[in-house]
Amino acid sequence: MTESEIGLMAVGKLHGGQVDWNFQYPRIFDKVSLPKGRTLDVGSNDARFSRWLKAVDINPEVISLEIRERSYFEEIMVRGDGHAIPFLNDSFDEVVSFHALPVFSGSEEEEAIALNEMLRVAKKRVVIWPTPMTWTEDANREEETNVREAITSHLNGALDLNRLSLIEIIPVYCVATHIEIGGRILVLKKC
Repeated sequence: MTESEIGLMAVGKLHGGQVDWNFQYPRIFDKVSLPKGRTLDVGSNDARFSRWLKAVDINPEVISLEIRERSYFEEIMVRGDGHAIPFLNDSFDEVVSFHALPVFSGSEEEEAIALNEMLRVAKKRVVIWPTPMTWTEDANREEETNVREAITSHLNGALDLNRLSLIEIIPVYCVATHIEIGGRILVLKKC
């Protein structure tokens, strides 16, 4: 086993050549505090975040929003789109979104719409972990910059600038220190 593989086993598990990102959550929440109260997970995929919270015995009420219909998880899943979140204003104490922005946002305008929706339904905090499509430190920093620019852009005056302080962005390069590309495990620089 190489040093990289040993390091990977410390932060995650290798499953069929893929990193199980559930094991990154403890590293994320070393950077920011865990969610408290009613939480919406936007772009939840398969409710990984709410399942992780239950597994570590931290169980705030988490509702997972996913555009694809899912019926095989016991977690509360709501089918919906991050561009039109189907909840009233201030419905959640916190909103989290991991890996989802590049997937449901094809442009800065779409990113701003999604972020505005997250701001609209959050009372206290929105935690964003943007995942770029490439895995270099420069690309990760660029993605963080793009998210910040989308946040500060004025989407026809619709972005609630008074609520921007609710957003916390977790730079990927501070968390994802290991990734497999083409069958090789790479160790990214730690921040």
